[in-house]
Amino acid sequence: YRELDKKSFEEALREREKLKKEEDMLIEKWSRMSDEELFNLQKIEADPKKLMMPLSVQYIVEPEKCSICGEITERSRMLNKDGKLICKLCSGEFELRIIE
Repeated sequence: YRELDKKSFEEALREREKLKKEEDMLIEKWSRMSDEELFNLQKIEADPKKLMMPLSVQYIVEPEKCSICGEITERSRMLNKDGKLICKLCSGEFELRIIE
């Protein structure tokens, strides 16, 4: 969607329609999946204050995929290690302890 403003109006409409179909297919797929398929659940111990984000940063303006775990994170909240963008959890900067 971020690239649509660089296209002609007609191209943007066609691309938007294509993206909408892909979104609808994903939503349908996800609605049929069990929680176990959708989520990786683990018991953890963490400081809740470090998990909270202000409302101003909850929308991911510049989404990037972590080079290690694949999690989508705001680019400004990632670290560049050896030319690769990684999330704070993978970098070891986020305090999280898996209990089980």
